[in-house]
Amino acid sequence: GRLLIREIRTSFYRKLFLGFVAAAVVPVLILAVSTRTYVAGRLRSDIEAEASRTAAVARRMIEESLALQQTGTLGLPALDDDLLVWLSRVIDQDVNVFEGPTLMATSERSLYASGVLPTRTSADTYRAIVLDRQAAHVARDRVGEFDYLSASAPVRLGDREAILTVPLTLRQQAIEQEITDLTRRIILAVLAFILAGSGLGYWMAE
Repeated sequence: GRLLIREIRTSFYRKLFLGFVAAAVVPVLILAVSTRTYVAGRLRSDIEAEASRTAAVARRMIEESLALQQTGTLGLPALDDDLLVWLSRVIDQDVNVFEGPTLMATSERSLYASGVLPTRTSADTYRAIVLDRQAAHVARDRVGEFDYLSASAPVRLGDREAILTVPLTLRQQAIEQEITDLTRRIILAVLAFILAGSGLGYWMAE
């Protein structure tokens, strides 16, 4: 290492070559890191906003369907798994309803019955919706090694209040895939600039 540093210091050719390579690579690296951070942040921010909107739509549909059931003008079942399966097909997301900390109805009963998902509300969701009385809450949950966003909102069931949750597992996977593809393209672009800078530096040094 010392011999290499001494050789670079005493060789104008190598200093010129490294100077051109650094001038080509360093700005590209800074731009690549900044672009990746900005785009990833925007994508994650967009999915959080989308999660809140999806939870609000699901809450409104549940409350309106229950109100219509009371008047006898809607041929849908009461609030149970069948109703949430129908709702999940409409909004293209899974839907769960918890009464207090306990699962009341879900569109994915098999996942809860098999023990893959817990049948109790997460502590953060319960605190935000029940104790802090927030209109909507977006949190990051975990299933095994997989992280995903889950939106929650209070929903009124007659004279009772429950907690509606909408896990955005599929959308989260799509966002993470987009970020991975973006990172791969940025790395390829950086490698191309490194090769171009090396070629230009070699030619100028010669």
